[in-house]
Parts: sequence; structure tokens; C-alpha cells
Amino acid sequence: LTDTSFTHVTRGILENNFFGTTVNCTGLLTGQDILYAVKNCGVEFDTLLIPAPCVGYDGQTFLDGMTLSQLSQKLCKKVESASID
Repeated sequence: LTDTSFTHVTRGILENNFFGTTVNCTGLLTGQDILYAVKNCGVEFDTLLIPAPCVGYDGQTFLDGMTLSQLSQKLCKKVESASID
């Protein structure tokens, strides 16, 4: 993270309920997995950063068809993909 506007960052570990809890590949997390985890984590936030591999080649769509924009609307929060380099 090189953006200096972030004053506090909290990271979380999510279970992959779409493909099964033994799957531990970031690129296989779906929008529904992230939505469920975020809604149930109890952490307040302004912006949700999603690892870029979660949203495929177009940079917008999860494997379950949900887009970053749809996730943002469901959470009523800003959602962005972030490079994990």
C-alpha cells in the first residue's frame, strides 16, 4: 500500500464457502464469500481493498459473477482491488 490516505489497515482471513473451506487460493474467493465475511466481521471501515486476483482479468468481476460495483452497493462502502505485488 503506497496510498498515504489510509490511516489504519485491518486485514482478515476469509473462508472459501463457494469452493469449500479447504480451498485457500486468493484468486478463488468469490464476491459472496467476501460479502458474507465482511458483513459478519464486526469491523468498521471506509474502504475495502480486495486482492486483485479475486477479480480476474477484467479487474472487476469475481468468479461468481458479482462485480466490485455490486459488492460496493451491497456493503454501502467503497470497494477497490489492490495489487498484491
